[in-house]
Amino acid sequence: MAHTHPSTQGSESDQGFQVYRASRLEALIPPLWALLDQTWPENILSPHTVIAAHPGMKQWLSGALARHQGAQGIAGNLDILLPSAWIERQAHVHLGAGAVALPRYQVAHLRWSLHALLDSRQNVPGLKDVRIDAYLEGAGSAAEAARRRFQLADRLARIYSQYVIYRPDWLQAWEAGKLTYAGGQSLESELLAPLWRTLQSRLGRHRGHAMQELIGALKSNASERPV
Repeated sequence: MAHTHPSTQGSESDQGFQVYRASRLEALIPPLWALLDQTWPENILSPHTVIAAHPGMKQWLSGALARHQGAQGIAGNLDILLPSAWIERQAHVHLGAGAVALPRYQVAHLRWSLHALLDSRQNVPGLKDVRIDAYLEGAGSAAEAARRRFQLADRLARIYSQYVIYRPDWLQAWEAGKLTYAGGQSLESELLAPLWRTLQSRLGRHRGHAMQELIGALKSNASERPV
């Protein structure tokens, strides 16, 4: 869990970012409350921003902070975000609207893009995994073949949508033609990498690229601040 907070003067350049970790969630509450109480935003209507590690923590946090104040306790004007939402907000500030929300890489769109690739997989350079043909062509009927192709496309879309967020370094390595890692051949080099390279060449810029741009923008802004 993390809390972003301005200085007492409210200067944007003096904003802070403090991370809390604990093996028990309840142990996070007292130090977080103390920090909230010490770092009021300059504008009384501005919320505190708190970043929760996962959806369960986000749902639990506001109630736990209120209970910390006693039976009649209230916790209000908190902007509790998941890390992905906070990153998207920063990207919008530094890169402009729509910098991260790229609909072509959402599962609903990826699924059908992959569905089309699997139908013409002989045109995907480097795709040599014989298990795909065995699975798709081993169906007993046209309806079963269509069902298998849709299910495989859906599964791959969900994998790639997670990689875009959590393993953009792998994706960008595949885009650069690096089809092996950890010293040898892998499922990724035989299946995921060739499909992704063709897919990305058609769909263009994705979240991993946007994150690199955001990191560059943040570093540039930090270097321009007066010491």
